[in-house]
Amino acid sequence: MAGRTRTGPTGGGNGGGSGGGGGGGEGDPGRPDTDHCNLNFITPLQGPDPAVVAILTPGAQLDVEVQPGTPFSRVVCRVPGTGQIAGSLAAANELIDLIACWSEGHRYRGEVVGTQTPPMIRVYRSQRPH
Repeated sequence: MAGRTRTGPTGGGNGGGSGGGGGGGEGDPGRPDTDHCNLNFITPLQGPDPAVVAILTPGAQLDVEVQPGTPFSRVVCRVPGTGQIAGSLAAANELIDLIACWSEGHRYRGEVVGTQTPPMIRVYRSQRPH
């Protein structure tokens, strides 16, 4: 499990906290959270684009986006503003929940927490459905 910080029925958990760099996710780290869409986990960036990763620094924010596909959906991390894909997320148990919650209207951000190879990304919910 890559940096899982969730607990509960489907892994629901402690929430997002305040986060470093650009800001925070939802949730109160002191209270259990039964909202399975309140994701907060750390995972490596898969298939990183070297040109994009070269400009990332710890604390940089990325848009996390689900690209529906057949037979599998792809979860990518994009640089806000430019839309460049830094890489994808594939090695986290939480991706099943992320894809399901994305389809319900939840949105997620990624924060670069390490620039080693591969870069490490903290994923957290940035928006609930309206």
